[in-house]
Amino acid sequence: MNQTATARPVSKEELLEDALLQQLHPVIYSTLQILYHEKYPAMDHERIVRIASYLTGFRPDRQASALGGAKVFQIIVEVRAVRHHQVVRMVLNNERGANLYSVSEIKQMNIRD
Repeated sequence: MNQTATARPVSKEELLEDALLQQLHPVIYSTLQILYHEKYPAMDHERIVRIASYLTGFRPDRQASALGGAKVFQIIVEVRAVRHHQVVRMVLNNERGANLYSVSEIKQMNIRD
């Protein structure tokens, strides 16, 4: 998102969404590569649909990570795959590691003309 003198001001929420999508881009992109068997998947729109957080059960035998008892984030992202005329909804979470996100669920929906 580029902001020019004549453009409307960008909200803090929009900047945060862009920053988070930028951080999640490698996971989203590699998932599309696997899903569509393409080296360079094309997408023309991505947005965060929902963010939720919850606490995992505490386990004293594990470090304080997402598996050992900490806050876990679940992020639902929608991406429009251009060549396949589909919207792909991905559920990403960080349960397997506190700093790494992985896709736990994928739903493909055809775009209606």
